[in-house]
Amino acid sequence: METLLSHPLIEDNLKRLRDKNTGVKGCREAIDILTCFLLAEATRDLELEATEVETPICAADCKQLKDPAPYVFQVLRAAQSMIPAAIRMLPHAILGAIGLYRDEQTLKPVSYFHKPASITRACDIFVLDPLLATGGTSSAAISQIKASADNPLNIRMLSIIAAPEGLAKLKADHPDVRIYVCAVDDRLNEVGYIVPGVGDVGDRYCGTL
Repeated sequence: METLLSHPLIEDNLKRLRDKNTGVKGCREAIDILTCFLLAEATRDLELEATEVETPICAADCKQLKDPAPYVFQVLRAAQSMIPAAIRMLPHAILGAIGLYRDEQTLKPVSYFHKPASITRACDIFVLDPLLATGGTSSAAISQIKASADNPLNIRMLSIIAAPEGLAKLKADHPDVRIYVCAVDDRLNEVGYIVPGVGDVGDRYCGTL
């Protein structure tokens, strides 16, 4: 299932991120804001439990997120740009990372990093990757996460911009995963970049253009 977010602030920050003249600071700010919107929507159905706290005035009945804490996996390296927002939104989350590169001969994703390597309880999983282009890397990352778990997982994929090709692959490979995006662009070009897209998010975020 795919959820396409809609909000004036999303559109404004997408414009800022797409603009080739936006510098490192502006890119980081836009990614941070867009990630907050994605997480706000993707966490909408997290379970709550009742609790009581003491305010400066009196006792108050409140609600808090129910245990266990969710996992947040970043797909290296571009998704490191989404982690600061994830930590603020889900400060008790367990952070994971998956590193993949594409073999030049087979064109298939090859894993070089996966931690934590096992998930021993049923839980909510949020997979972060700012661009869902071909879908190959995200699909491989989700496959690794599923293979590392002994219990059922509730997996959500969060991407700022997706290409139709990437959405189609992820839906075909993982029909049980819910996908949240801020925009669906036109297509991929001949070298696998999203059109119109934003260029290389990792380089723009890290300032290594």
